[in-house]
Amino acid sequence: MKRALLKREIRIEAVAEQLGMSATVQLEPEPVPLDVKVVLIGTREVCALLQAFDDEFDELFRVVADLGDDLPRDDATVGALAAALAARARASGLLAPEPAALAACIDHAARLSEDRERLSAQVRRLLDVLHEADHWRGSARPP
Repeated sequence: MKRALLKREIRIEAVAEQLGMSATVQLEPEPVPLDVKVVLIGTREVCALLQAFDDEFDELFRVVADLGDDLPRDDATVGALAAALAARARASGLLAPEPAALAACIDHAARLSEDRERLSAQVRRLLDVLHEADHWRGSARPP
């Protein structure tokens, strides 16, 4: 992948030829031009390791975006997070969460951020709570 990104082309090569083990000459297809943008997603630690041990990393990936782990706890953010959680719950086939359940998820997001003035941006963990609550709500219904 690094070779293709640096040369901006995709070239099909025989492995034996790359290793110098091929004694015959083979037909090679024309390289295909490559014009892509690649986004790597990972932890801060992995990014730091790649920058430290790969000399070409900064050349290949020029922009490093460090997304925060939490959000400010204000009315706009709370409303947007509650709407996003409700929409994702519906998309997952869960029963519609009640306002009290969404409020409890918002409180849980504050606990996850370890700051009552901030909310955790870990939506996946909040959705896991909604999935578990939906399971328990479903098992409590009479057959």
